[in-house]
Amino acid sequence: MRKASPPPPRKDQCTQVQCSCIALLKLYGSYLTHRRRSGVATVLLVSDLEAAGGRDADLAYMRVASDIATRIASGELNPGARLRAERDLAEYYEVSYGTIRRAMEVLRERGLITTIHGRGTFVSAPADSH
Repeated sequence: MRKASPPPPRKDQCTQVQCSCIALLKLYGSYLTHRRRSGVATVLLVSDLEAAGGRDADLAYMRVASDIATRIASGELNPGARLRAERDLAEYYEVSYGTIRRAMEVLRERGLITTIHGRGTFVSAPADSH
């Protein structure tokens, strides 16, 4: 016995692909309206197959490490400067304590900071280039 094929979609129904395209077109239309109004807009196209948080910049600990590294490079944090306690940094960056610990680990691996148990975390002196 042969299985019956599903009935074709009615005119007021759409397939998943068609619905996705329609939703994208509506979103694009609202983008154009917003752009005309504000003069500024950003479109971020993300594949539906890409996992969230897949890039380093998307990871909270990398954002924190990058911010602190930028402050060191700019001279805002001078060599020998003592950083706030990790719990204070977690509150400042509005992330978890574990996220700060991981960011500090990255900065230590790069040689940008040194942690002395019981004393704190300090900006390292730049490496001498002989």
